[in-house]
Amino acid sequence: MISDDPKYSNSRDLWHHEDILINHRLTWLGVTEGLLFGAFGFAGSQQTSEKISKLQSLISYIGLGTSIAIFAGIFAAIISQFIIKNRYEWPKYGVTSFTTIIGWATALSLPTAFVIAWSVLLTKAI
Repeated sequence: MISDDPKYSNSRDLWHHEDILINHRLTWLGVTEGLLFGAFGFAGSQQTSEKISKLQSLISYIGLGTSIAIFAGIFAAIISQFIIKNRYEWPKYGVTSFTTIIGWATALSLPTAFVIAWSVLLTKAI
């Protein structure tokens, strides 16, 4: 049986590890961005001043940097999974390359959306 093959088991463990890293990075992104958007909104609800504007700009830069860093981390995990898939012979279990690509695109779309959101806020804050 192929699942008893140590080579397959090792590659499956590596793939699963990268999946877990993607999940962790998306969780970090959600928590961080939620806090930063909350701080941005709170700062904006205070009286308008130059200090508040600078604080909002700083928060926007931190949010943008975080989003880019998480995007890079997720992209690195996807590259690792691509290498694992191509290095080992994988059995067919009904998972197509198309569904894998859709999953990867979904994982990359969230940090991309935050990059766009923070970029828009930065252009309005400056």
